[in-house]
Amino acid sequence: MPSSNGGDLMKAVFVVKHAWTGQRTRAVLAVVFDRVLGLFGLLLLAPVVSVIGWNFLRDMPARGMVVVLTLAVNFLGALLYLRLAGDRDACITTQR
Repeated sequence: MPSSNGGDLMKAVFVVKHAWTGQRTRAVLAVVFDRVLGLFGLLLLAPVVSVIGWNFLRDMPARGMVVVLTLAVNFLGALLYLRLAGDRDACITTQR
C-alpha cells in the first residue's frame, strides 16, 4: 500500500494520463498545491492547538522555543502566501 506521498505520486500519474496535452503541468501542480495547502492548514492549526493545550505546553522545558518557532513559521508562511497571491496575475499572463 503506498504511503501518503506515494498516493500523491499516483494521483499525479493518473492526472497526467487523463489531462489534455496543454494542461498536464497545471494538473500536476494542482496535486502539489493540494499538499502545500494541507501543510499550510496544519501550520495555521498549530497556534490554535497551542492555546487550547497551554497547560501541557506550559510544563514543557522548551516551550518558549516551541511558541517562537510556531509563530515564526506562521508569519513567514503568511508572507510567502501574500507574495505568491500578489504575483498571481503576473503568473497567469506569463503562461498564456
